[in-house]
Amino acid sequence: MQVDAALTKPQARRTFAAMNVTLAPALEEFIQRKVGEGAYSSADEMIAASLAMMRTGEDEEWKAGARGKITKGLESARAGRVHAPDEVAGWMAEQKTAWQSRDGAK
Repeated sequence: MQVDAALTKPQARRTFAAMNVTLAPALEEFIQRKVGEGAYSSADEMIAASLAMMRTGEDEEWKAGARGKITKGLESARAGRVHAPDEVAGWMAEQKTAWQSRDGAK
């Protein structure tokens, strides 16, 4: 099955590259059934919609994680568990160095 690589419906004068995707027979049947039922106008549309939902889910998961960390930090600050700016700057520099050596960044 050939699927256009797109995350949104095509707009006027917008072109997309073609991408070949190999699917398990069960997935291909699922897509064909959904298109046949009229839920989507094409396999391309269904896959694009699925990827958009996946992207939204990842964004929401990241936001929820960030909110939790912010809440935890605020609770620590309210409880008086804070660090001096110089201490935080040193810790951040160590984290940056570790990240750069791990990822090969410069």
